[in-house]
Amino acid sequence: MAILEEYRDRFVITNQRVFRVHGVLATARASVPLLRILDITVNKPVIGRWLNYGHFVFESAAQVQGLNKITFVKDIDQREDVLRMVMSGDMPQQISASAEDDGT
Repeated sequence: MAILEEYRDRFVITNQRVFRVHGVLATARASVPLLRILDITVNKPVIGRWLNYGHFVFESAAQVQGLNKITFVKDIDQREDVLRMVMSGDMPQQISASAEDDGT
């Protein structure tokens, strides 16, 4: 069941929102509008640097929300670059679809 749960964990960046969907039998969804994100912190533990993953921590204009921390994000440096480009409006909409994560 743990393997299915890991497989069912998705982190998606669109031109308007950041989403996380996870769970197998019981699912949970959380999203935050890009305009609400004030700051992004990336934490990469030592093993994460070796295995190419990290953790996002979002600070938003609202208080505690359902999406303030996303853990174990694959290729986190690339995801952070895409997220910052989308937030600044420098990325065309069709390219932002490639930011969808296949396994995390």
